Formats: sequence, structure tokens, C-alpha cells
Amino acid sequence: MTQIKLVASDLDHTLLRPSGTLAEATVSLLQQLATIGIDFVPVSGRDLPTLLALLPGADWVIAHNGAVVARRGRVIQARLLAKDTVKALIKQADALGALPVLCRLNGAELLTGHAKAAAQLRHFFMRVTEVSAFTRLDDVAKVTLLVSPSRLAAVQAAITAQFGAILQVTAGEADALGITDARVNKGSALTALCQRLQVPLAQVLAFGDAQNDAPMLKVAGCGLRMADGDPALAGVTTLVAPPNVEKGVDRVLKQLIDDHGTFSQPKGV
Repeated sequence: MTQIKLVASDLDHTLLRPSGTLAEATVSLLQQLATIGIDFVPVSGRDLPTLLALLPGADWVIAHNGAVVARRGRVIQARLLAKDTVKALIKQADALGALPVLCRLNGAELLTGHAKAAAQLRHFFMRVTEVSAFTRLDDVAKVTLLVSPSRLAAVQAAITAQFGAILQVTAGEADALGITDARVNKGSALTALCQRLQVPLAQVLAFGDAQNDAPMLKVAGCGLRMADGDPALAGVTTLVAPPNVEKGVDRVLKQLIDDHGTFSQPKGV
């Protein structure tokens, strides 16, 4: 049994419904967490404006897979990619047949002529801009590469081989790689935030479903993988939340609240 002080959660395929929306019941549970003294922090690959629109009551937010940490809408920390690195990534993406998306502090940008990809991105970002050329290479927190699922592993290996010393390359979706500064991941951002808040990591409950959630699940005292998430996370944590399609996070949070902030392995998993 662990007394929880902070809950951190990925959004897509984890906290959000399969449709990508936030259920009213989930909002109610997050509000109840606050009443028993438990902080809630969304930890996502999405950008800050999108997270604030989804969760306007969130005090702290970790965006862009850990590249950006903000409090009440104000950026506290931003680890941006160097311009030369962004330029090199765009060139390599073209060579590999992947579509680069520049994830800026306040929106996503991709080249024109990719209507289907732009529509896909609008499910994850409030502001998606199509441009004829990437003329600005600053203000980039993350580069996302869109690639067919069958080629994702090969493209990830190629990017890692070339940039692994300076970049973090992880999969958040079956057809997307998120690329950030090597110092950036969800685990390091959560660790730094907990130090700031003076919350022991042992008293953190975290939820995730994908490869890019692994560092967060590792550092949290109670890191839960979604039962219908990436099977590879079984090598990261033995704790399992019910499937996202069965409102798994809601079920765990309700149990946590009913137990007055004390966590034990979810029942029925």
C-alpha cells in the first residue's frame, strides 16, 4: 500500500477516451483528487495550448514528451531543438520517406500537399499550419516523423543511428516517431517537477500506454501500463491498469479516491 501525492498520466490511449476526448466522469475524478490533496499532472506529446484547452484546470503541465514544463499556462522550462539539428532531421526524413512535422511551442507545422496527414494532426494539435517550405527552424520543441507502421522500426533505427548521441527518438503512435533533445523524456521532466514540488517519486502514480511513456513509468513509484497498450511495456513495469477501452484510468482513480489516496494493484486486472 502506498500513499499517493501526485498522479501523472499520458493522454492518448490512456486518460482520454478512444475517441481522443476527455470524459466528464474523468474530469470529475481529477477534481476529486484535488480535494484529497493529490496533484494531477498531464504528461503528453501534445503541445501546451492543446493541453490547456483539454485540461484548463491543470496547475502543472508537461508537454512535448517532456520538452516543455508549464505552470498555469506559463512556460517554466523549454528544451528546444537546435536549428541545425532540425534542418538535418528534415533532410534525413526526406531521404527515409518520412513526413516531418515541426512541433512548435504553440502548434504544429507541416508541408502543404499532405491533407490526410494534416487532418490526422488536427486530432492532436489545436493549431496545425501547412506551409510551402520550412522557413523557421527555431521554436521547435519536438519533430514528429509520420511513417507507415510497417516502416516505423526501421526509420527509428536509422534516425537513432545518426542522431542517437544528441536526440531522444521514441514512438508514441503506431505511425509516428517523436524526436526531442537527448535530455528530454517524460521521466526526466516528471522527476524534475517532483523535485520542485518536493514530492517523493515513490509517492507518484503514473499511467502510460506507449514506448514514450516508459521513462515515466520507470521513475514513478507506481507506474501502471495500460492493459491494451504496447506489450513491450511489460518489461518496464509489472503494474497494469484496466484497458483504455474499459475506462481503465477512471477505474483506478476511483479506487484511489475510495481508498483515501492509498494505492494498491487495481482489482480485477
